[in-house]
Amino acid sequence: YGEEAGMWYLDASGVSRMILRTTEDHKAGLTIFDQASAPRVGLGTDPRDSGAAGMTIWDGSSVERFNISTRSGSTPTGLALSDGLGRTRLQIGTDEGGSPFVYLFDKNGGVRVSADVTADSLASISISDTKGMSRAVNSYDESGIAGTTYFDASGVPRIVILSGADADNSYILLKGAHTLFHDN
Repeated sequence: YGEEAGMWYLDASGVSRMILRTTEDHKAGLTIFDQASAPRVGLGTDPRDSGAAGMTIWDGSSVERFNISTRSGSTPTGLALSDGLGRTRLQIGTDEGGSPFVYLFDKNGGVRVSADVTADSLASISISDTKGMSRAVNSYDESGIAGTTYFDASGVPRIVILSGADADNSYILLKGAHTLFHDN
């Protein structure tokens, strides 16, 4: 393990079952192994970021399935869940400004559904196609305006539905930059 210091705990047959150590770059960690010496749980800190700590859980095939981390500064903090191939499929966290988000990923790593609340209290849910293009966005802002926008495959808004706080409703059908229909 290079320039590491630590304690290795072995079972009766001499297999490493737990390691408590510090690494040459001053990270501290605890790793728990199964009977086949595969890592199953890891806890650690990162001295390059005084607020950084994390936990990882691996399945029986040594595929990372769960990760939770805290960071300070501009790095997002959150929780990630992975599928059986180690691909992140769900991420929940807060961004560098402290705003919450949830991302659902497809099997290729693309964000297909995102939900967030921005620093200025705009809440939104976006559904994207397999190319990462937003196709539908629902939003609600602190002034009481709710809206849904549907986009074509090139990202151009085609249908906009708005509902104001004072029951002012609008339905707008668009063709390019031209309004085809507007009902208020």
